[in-house]
This record gives sequence, structure tokens and C-alpha cells, in this order.
Amino acid sequence: MAKGAVIGGAGGALIGGIASHSAGGAVVGGVVGAAAGAIVADATRPRHRGTRCHYSSVLNKRVCSYK
Repeated sequence: MAKGAVIGGAGGALIGGIASHSAGGAVVGGVVGAAAGAIVADATRPRHRGTRCHYSSVLNKRVCSYK
């Protein structure tokens, strides 16, 4: 979600600044773009149902398998 917020915020600030020719427009565009980017990123992230995890002593870390 953070990547989506950053990309949306940057794009929104750019578009808002160009459209309004002011710093205020860039700020508003950045805030709206960041919110929209975070929402879209969360809605489109993969959801893993049926995830099984276990600790692997060979790899010395947690290992998960997805269906």
C-alpha cells in the first residue's frame, strides 16, 4: 500500500500543480492521489487463502506454501 500511496501522491501532486498552476493545487492533488493510490493498491494486492506456514530448521526461517 505504501508504494501505491507514493506513486498516487506523486502523480496527484504533478497533475494538481499543472492543472491549478499553484502550490495549493499540488498539495491537494498529492493528498487525494496518495489516498487513491493506497486504496487501489490494497484492493489489488494478492490474497492468499489456504496458506500453510512452518519453521524450517534447514533454512532457519519460516516457510509458507500457498494454494
